[in-house]
Amino acid sequence: MQNITPAQLISNIRLLSFTRNDLAVTDADIVQRLDEAVSSLYDLIVAAYEHYAIKSFDFTLTSTTQAVTLPDDFYKDNSVDYNPDTQGRMTVHRYEWLDRNDVGRRQYSILDDQLIVNPPQLSSGNYRLYYTPVVQSFFDPAIVVQAGDDVLTSSSSVPRDPFDTVTAASGHIQFNAASFGVGDIGKYLYMTGCSNAVNNGLHLITAVLSGTIIVVSGTLADELLGVGVTADLTGNLTTSTWTFANAAFDSTYIGQDLIVFGTANPVCNDGTFTVGSIVSVLSPTQIVTVSGYPLVTETFVGPQVLVQAQPAGTFWNPLPMIFKPWYEYIQVHAALAIKSFFEMDTTDLEGRLAALTKRVETMASNRMEEGGQAPMVDGRQGWWNDTDGGFYGF
Repeated sequence: MQNITPAQLISNIRLLSFTRNDLAVTDADIVQRLDEAVSSLYDLIVAAYEHYAIKSFDFTLTSTTQAVTLPDDFYKDNSVDYNPDTQGRMTVHRYEWLDRNDVGRRQYSILDDQLIVNPPQLSSGNYRLYYTPVVQSFFDPAIVVQAGDDVLTSSSSVPRDPFDTVTAASGHIQFNAASFGVGDIGKYLYMTGCSNAVNNGLHLITAVLSGTIIVVSGTLADELLGVGVTADLTGNLTTSTWTFANAAFDSTYIGQDLIVFGTANPVCNDGTFTVGSIVSVLSPTQIVTVSGYPLVTETFVGPQVLVQAQPAGTFWNPLPMIFKPWYEYIQVHAALAIKSFFEMDTTDLEGRLAALTKRVETMASNRMEEGGQAPMVDGRQGWWNDTDGGFYGF
């Protein structure tokens, strides 16, 4: 299956909409049209097969509660189980709201942002809601401003001695000037510059025999560690602090993904890391991440290190699996919106979109083996209004 990138999508949309060299249409404009196209495609897929994207939400009702607040990413319900994960589990059917006073067995309904179980005397118990989540937004991640000397602080250097050794048979590594303790068990030793390649990289510390000798897991080779070898002891999930001198972080960054690549230590420091907290309002240049362990301390030098922040509930690259087979629909939908705005002839793209729509509906519905529940969703329209074929402006 083709893994198309955002840059390729944008380029293809410019070709389809004859805006390849048109500065009036920015990439940001196209990204917005892409987001609307993705929403439209998601609606098509879910309408044809409501279980295509599904999540679960467990909750408990008591004798004094009949309702639970729906998850923030709730789009439409699929089904509810009573006593899930037990031999006595059963399906709870949905009732129409007007029939709420005539419900004789345990049933549920959706009202506003609440799931309600009736009748009241049967509502208590453990439940699992299966639901279709809202579509994630297509969002170009913001680039975190760098000063050229930004720092990740997540490890401490191990003091070196020219007679430090690696003993492969026992998994022992001895650092004569170190002072290890039992609190270092479970951390990682990160070495670079070793003569034997297997000794470079991360090694999980499984035991501390003394202040100078540790036992690590994995493959090693006997070696006298020369002066060119560096060794770092990683921190833990609470000590990965990132400092970006020109940034201005606030609480909106909490929960976002920090995307980093091009570092000097790619095995450890390249990747996606979730922002757990801002150090303080007085230090808006510092954040703490709570994923991606282990990381190692590094000063980011020059523009070759790219750092981006991706808001939770959004995507950029890669395109989610559910959309990959239908990227042509996304391109045509977005290009059609752009051409319509500039009052260009859209006949060719309208025909292509209609054919693609039929194909998506047919292929998605082939997964359906049962009658589906009528969707209970909030109205959601993109810039291209699929209901009446009209458009909204930029």
